[in-house]
Amino acid sequence: MDLITPSQCRAARGLLNWSQPELAKKCGMHVQTISAFEHETGTPTKTTLEKIRIALKNAGVVFTEQGGVNPNISDVVTYEGQEGFRLLMDDVYKQAKERGGKIRLWNGRPDYFIEWLGEEWYEKHTKRMQKIRDDFSFHITCKEGDTNFIGNKHAEYRWVPKKIFNEQSIYCYGEKIAFLKFKKDSVKIFILHSKDIYDSFCLLFDSVWDDITTIPNVAGYKPTEKIEKKKA
Repeated sequence: MDLITPSQCRAARGLLNWSQPELAKKCGMHVQTISAFEHETGTPTKTTLEKIRIALKNAGVVFTEQGGVNPNISDVVTYEGQEGFRLLMDDVYKQAKERGGKIRLWNGRPDYFIEWLGEEWYEKHTKRMQKIRDDFSFHITCKEGDTNFIGNKHAEYRWVPKKIFNEQSIYCYGEKIAFLKFKKDSVKIFILHSKDIYDSFCLLFDSVWDDITTIPNVAGYKPTEKIEKKKA
């Protein structure tokens, strides 16, 4: 992995108008660690440097190959790690509350969601989604045989055949489409804001939902119907 330099850290904070204490809080570390790094009076571990880089990247900073920094002006937003995953879920909630409409999750992986978001954090997320559940239609496909329906109070699950299921997930919401790339020790998220692509993916997803998926054959599981409506 590319390690962030002290000058990049200072410049990135300048772009974001963050103080050292603000960056330290985002990284979950002591402000003295940030200060020592930027003044080159200390040598942080690679793990510490990666936490700093990810926090700045998640906030919209692009690190250049020349050792500089730029604001992200691309149509694609990228997030990494736990904080990045939580930023995605915050955006899902925001879009669901403001826009309503369709939310579609292809290849739902509840084990990865709990691992990266944290069980307590995810529980809070599901509760806020339940409060606005009548404002959106949320469908999730998962692997045939999977019975861990962690979001079943605000979403409906269906099984897809194992042969077309894989480890990566696609989240479609609020005219955005997010690609989640899970690895053993990391998660990267790429979000594209495009109504045309969002609409196209929803059409494809709904076709598979209607023609290929099956309602989980699990005692006690009863799909909850959602009334789809869009806020003005």
